Amino acid sequence: MAGRGIFGSNGGRRAKGSAVSREEIAQVAYELFLGRGCEHGHDLEDWLKAEQMVRSQRRAGLAEARTVI
Repeated sequence: MAGRGIFGSNGGRRAKGSAVSREEIAQVAYELFLGRGCEHGHDLEDWLKAEQMVRSQRRAGLAEARTVI
């Protein structure tokens, strides 16, 4: 398994079409960081909140798609 790292060959990112990608979470976490005025020391808090926000948004979108079909 040389070159795969601890997250596998795709660096821990989800495949296209999967629930949530690291990039989506990172973008939201960065926006939370900026919204706080770039105050350092809250990276884990921002990441966890961003993960929750992205997952909730994804679930809401899936639920809406099910009602349309």
